[in-house]
Amino acid sequence: MYKQMTKKKPKEIRTEEIVQAAVEEFLEKGYDGASMDNIARRASLSKGGLYHHFRNKDEVLIFANQKLSVPEEEIFRKVLLHRSMEKGLKEFISEYISYWVENRRNLNFYFLSMVKAFEDEKLSSLYRQYAEDVFELLESMFEMGMQNREFREHNPNGRSVALISAINGVLGYMMLGVGPSGEETIRYFQKVFIDEILI
Repeated sequence: MYKQMTKKKPKEIRTEEIVQAAVEEFLEKGYDGASMDNIARRASLSKGGLYHHFRNKDEVLIFANQKLSVPEEEIFRKVLLHRSMEKGLKEFISEYISYWVENRRNLNFYFLSMVKAFEDEKLSSLYRQYAEDVFELLESMFEMGMQNREFREHNPNGRSVALISAINGVLGYMMLGVGPSGEETIRYFQKVFIDEILI
């Protein structure tokens, strides 16, 4: 007798479906209202199937954050290919802001996760490491720009912290529908943070 067998989905596809289901659940219900049952249902999994991948919703939240940060890592890899730090940093500003403007759902999830990070050490540690990596990368690019005589002398650490803080701040306002468009913001940030230190 012929028995048709269903193929198991590859792990990457299955975890991607869980991430998308989790993002929807967290955004709709908030962290406290979200449940593993609902995440499993949204991902078309049994509860046991979900627990095979994750022990609790904290782990799902952390994993989803890691997955959603991947495009940013691609941006960083791309900008480091530039010989000119002016061009690389301007591209970083453009790509970073454009990514979040075009992915508002992910941006909402990012801010929701940040609130949870203040009370969860694992998530807090993830964001802290990510922030340190970003600050370090930008600081090294500003330093390289000074060494290459593209930029005048300035405080590269302070400028990198100010740049990311300002971008994340304006993204919060954009999420609320307040402030200039993404393109205007990109031009303004490139002018203030890059053009004003050019030699």
